[in-house]
Amino acid sequence: MVNEVKILYRFQQGMQQLRRGYRRELKKVLRVIRFSKSARDKKKVTAAMRRVRSMANALPRDVTRKLPESVRAARREELAL
Repeated sequence: MVNEVKILYRFQQGMQQLRRGYRRELKKVLRVIRFSKSARDKKKVTAAMRRVRSMANALPRDVTRKLPESVRAARREELAL
């Protein structure tokens, strides 16, 4: 879970014209995960964790789609997750 959040923050820093920006949604989802200690919120927490994973999978695909081939070749190690 921590790795997915790190991936999201790393890819959001430099790119502004992506297909989707997850900044606001990520704040809300991380707040749900962070402040839910009761068993009643288990359904919300699992949905939020699933959403973070899907965001973490979508952003690298979008970044590689938008980057020029020369930048992709130079940063191949960073983009290979």
